[in-house]
Amino acid sequence: MMPDQFDQAVVLNQLRYSGMLETVRIRKAGYAVRRPFQDFYKRYKVLMRNLPLPEDVRGKCTALLQLYDASNSEWQLGKTKVFLRESLEQKLEKQREEEVTRAAMLIRAHILGYLARKQYRKVLCGVVTIQKNYRAFLLRKRFLHLKKAAIVFQKQLRGQLARRVYRQLLAEKRELEEKRKREEEAKKKQEEEERERERMRREAELRAQQEEEARKQRELAALQKSRKEAELTRELEK
Repeated sequence: MMPDQFDQAVVLNQLRYSGMLETVRIRKAGYAVRRPFQDFYKRYKVLMRNLPLPEDVRGKCTALLQLYDASNSEWQLGKTKVFLRESLEQKLEKQREEEVTRAAMLIRAHILGYLARKQYRKVLCGVVTIQKNYRAFLLRKRFLHLKKAAIVFQKQLRGQLARRVYRQLLAEKRELEEKRKREEEAKKKQEEEERERERMRREAELRAQQEEEARKQRELAALQKSRKEAELTRELEK
């Protein structure tokens, strides 16, 4: 025979001649499963969650067995052990497997829920961080835009104020120049008037001197004439 290859008829004959099949039949007919009360309770207590149980372990085992076989045909209780037929054990094992599977699924659901919530909180934290950074970026961008606009506005306002001050200073300068020009013209006019008055005064003095000289010459001429007349008179009287 080759490894991992079996002849079904030969294997069956070997089992029959070795007494294994008879042993299996006897075990099926009798109470093949034997478990202590504490071991039985620990293994199948998941099936007793909704049962009203007494305080002792024997009573707890009895309550569970009566739930699955009320006729007591597939189980018996000894002083320290529970005797079961394989059919009842298989039924209990199947029910236990379902309960364990259900509990495992419940635990798995809780764990998955916990992991999902943890992942959700992590994602939420990441989303909040991204939102915070994006909002900070938008606020910074808006701040820089407003700052640029404020700088442009300040520049325009300062330029406007500087132009206004420049125009005001230019107007004051022009006014001062016009005022100085008027003052210079008034001073020049005043000087011209003073020169004209001086000229007229000098001309008046000159005319007065000329008139005085003419008067003196007339008086001298009249005096000379009177002297001549007096001399003629004296000569005539002689």
